[in-house]
Parts: sequence; structure tokens; C-alpha cells
Amino acid sequence: RRNKAYYKMVEYREYPILYTNNIISIENILFSILIILLVSDSYKKINFKFKYPILFAFVSYCIFSALFTPTLYATANLGEGRLTNIIYYNYFWFMIINIYYMVGWIRNKLLNKKMLNEKNLIKDKNIIILFTSAICMFAILFTFKSTSFYVTTKSIVNDEAKIYDNECKQRIKILENKNIKNVEFAPFSVYPKALFFSDITTNPSDFRNTSLKQVYKKDNVILVVK
Repeated sequence: RRNKAYYKMVEYREYPILYTNNIISIENILFSILIILLVSDSYKKINFKFKYPILFAFVSYCIFSALFTPTLYATANLGEGRLTNIIYYNYFWFMIINIYYMVGWIRNKLLNKKMLNEKNLIKDKNIIILFTSAICMFAILFTFKSTSFYVTTKSIVNDEAKIYDNECKQRIKILENKNIKNVEFAPFSVYPKALFFSDITTNPSDFRNTSLKQVYKKDNVILVVK
């Protein structure tokens, strides 16, 4: 059984790399650098030498890769959204920690070779923070249309949210009618990204259909696509 787990780990070794390539973005990197700049004074208060940056990055990657093991081994995929969210936030923290470690290593090397002046570094830090903040703001504005705020506001302004709400209420009214035992629903006319998650299917045995059937005590619940 241990050998099987090992071979599965080797088989799926590329998943962490592919996943990282899909989620890495310039705004995440810039935001991480900004955080490091804001806490850069902490370097003066610790005696840690940051000796092995490559080894630290490798160990971080191994720990990060281990997060993929349970779902890949059990289901051969990354799992549900709530699980990939955990992986995403761990990736973000690992990135910040590794950048902090790498900057600490570079800083110590430069200080030891007297190529870096601590006083000049403190003077220049505020300029760097302002510059990085400006780039972060630009990156946020550049990706503004993908934010929850924009998507939600758009759904409200173009009445998608209102239409979706009315159609959901119509469905609930039918489901709560005890005289209707076989329920057939047409697909929603709109799918507001901020509100819509999933729907029943044309397969009456689908878990979403059967769950709805059990809750409202129906004989059958199905989606009818014309």
C-alpha cells in the first residue's frame, strides 16, 4: 500500500507546477513584495542567517505539493473548490515566506560584502514602497473586471440578479406545492456569476436532483432543456 501511494505521488508530481503556473499573477507577486517591504525592519531584529535559500524553497515546494496528495490519491483530481481555495491560500503564504527568506539571504550577503548601507536602505525604502504600491494599484485596476465587486455590481445594474431571484422564487413556489409530485424545471434564463453556483440536471438520478426531491418530498425532479 505504501508503494502504491509513492507511485501515485510520482505520477501526479507535475500537478503542483501546473497549478502554480495557472494561478501565479503579477499582482500577487507585487503584493507579496509590498508586504516584505513593509516588514523589512524585522530583518534588523532577528539574528537568523538565511543560509540555505534553495533548500528552503525546495522544502516549501515539497510541503506545498503534499497538499495535493489526499484528493489526487483518492479521486485523481484536485477536488472541490473549497479544497483548491485552501491550496491557493497556502500557495500565497508560501510565496511571501520564500520571498522574505530570499530577500533576507541577499541582504545578509550584501551587508557582509559591504555593498549595502543600512542607512541608505532605510531612506530608499519609502520610495520603493510608494513605487510598488502604485504598481499594485495599477495591477488591480487592470484586473478590475474580474473582481467580485465589479461582477456583483454588473449583475445588479443589468437586472440579472433580479431576474435570477424571481426565477428562484418561482421554483421554490412550485416545490412547496404539495399537489405537484413530478417537478420539471426549465433552465434559468440568466446565470449571474456572483449568485449562481450550480443547478439540477437532466439526469433524475443526479445527486442535486435527488437531494431536492428528498427535501421537498417529490417523486421526481428534473431539468427539461428544450
